[in-house]
Amino acid sequence: MYRIQATYAPPGPGEPLCFDKDYYLNHHMPLSNKGLKDHVHILRADVAFDVRTVRGNQDLRSPCVYTLYVRELGDVEAFRAFLESPHVAPLRADVSNFTNLRVEWTFAEVFEG
Repeated sequence: MYRIQATYAPPGPGEPLCFDKDYYLNHHMPLSNKGLKDHVHILRADVAFDVRTVRGNQDLRSPCVYTLYVRELGDVEAFRAFLESPHVAPLRADVSNFTNLRVEWTFAEVFEG
C-alpha cells in the first residue's frame, strides 16, 4: 500500500497563516474527491489539522495534511499523471479560496503492523 500526502507548509516568520478549515472540508475536499474518482483508485482518504510536534514547544508543522491511501505504485503514477493533466485545473484554481500556503506532495510505501 502507498500513502500520498499533501502537506501545507506553514508560512515563514512574520507571514500570515491563512487556512479556512470549513471551506477545505465542505468545498475543496468534495471537489478533490470528484476530480480524482475517475483517475485514481483510492482506498481511503483522511485529513489532519494543526499538526504539531509532540515534544518541546509544540510548534505547528502544518495547518493541514491530506492523505490518500492507494494499493499499488501504479496508483501513485496515476495520481502523478492527474496532477500534470488539465483535470487538476479546478482544484488548483480553488486553492486561493482557502489558503495562502504552498502544498508539498509526497508519497511513501506503507506497511501495516
